[in-house]
Amino acid sequence: MIDFSSILKCKACQLADVRRQVVIGRGRIPASILAMGEAPGRSEDMLGKAFIGEAGRLLDILFIDVGIDIEDVYRTNIVLCHPSDKFAGNNREPAPDEIIACMGNVLTIIDAIKPQWIILVGDYAFRYYSKTFPGAFHIMHPAALLRSGGQSSPYYVKQKRILQMLVERIKSNVSN
Repeated sequence: MIDFSSILKCKACQLADVRRQVVIGRGRIPASILAMGEAPGRSEDMLGKAFIGEAGRLLDILFIDVGIDIEDVYRTNIVLCHPSDKFAGNNREPAPDEIIACMGNVLTIIDAIKPQWIILVGDYAFRYYSKTFPGAFHIMHPAALLRSGGQSSPYYVKQKRILQMLVERIKSNVSN
């Protein structure tokens, strides 16, 4: 078992004052694929698991649609606390200082997961981690996909194509 106790006690930014808990992630450790999103929402803050709401379900469906075993995907975020201006308040985007304050914890989690493949889910993950992980795949955040029509959206088809490229790389890596 990996000890994340120091992360769970983090007070590096003001989100420590309004969170219920630190949301480390969801999935098996180690995992060959890491999906990194933006931040936990209110539901994730309550239950302590990443990507468990409607957007998380759509992300899982997207993985299944392209043949990725969701049991081999660890899901986390670039901010581990629910960005809100009050306890159990409305979701908001994470501030740059909150993202930077969380980087050490996120990198510790990634080191524990030891992924072979990284998927940057959404623009925030891409903006802050694409230089750290230049070979990472970038897909649209499932919350944005939901706002665009979900599975019936042309954007959904585009995300499937991106993840199918990942599946092809995984298959060619296995055969080498």
